[in-house]
Amino acid sequence: MSVEQALYDRLTGYAGLIALVGDKIYAVTAPQGIIAPFVVFQKISPGRKYAMGGYVGIQETRFQISCFADNYETNKNIAGQVTAALESWTGATVYQEGESDIFEKETERYHIPLDYKIWYQG
Repeated sequence: MSVEQALYDRLTGYAGLIALVGDKIYAVTAPQGIIAPFVVFQKISPGRKYAMGGYVGIQETRFQISCFADNYETNKNIAGQVTAALESWTGATVYQEGESDIFEKETERYHIPLDYKIWYQG
């Protein structure tokens, strides 16, 4: 299974996150006209690990997981559930590397991009 599929399965299987966004978790981009709240994830950089004998079966991949909502408090709750889902993921090792609070005037949505490095065997 790819790390992208494993991440999708982890996010869509986490009850606290689903309670806030339903099934609106997307890879790379959300459908046009989607109503907030929702989550989008994208790979920022791959990271297959190699040793002298070649690929060792471990990936260290950087992802950005973006949370979108119409109000700040809801969006902070969504971001908290994404973090909880990843911190409790027994199938991977996860390091959070960044978080920002953004208000997008053109869409009037709050956007919280979360940056993670995910170590995953596969």
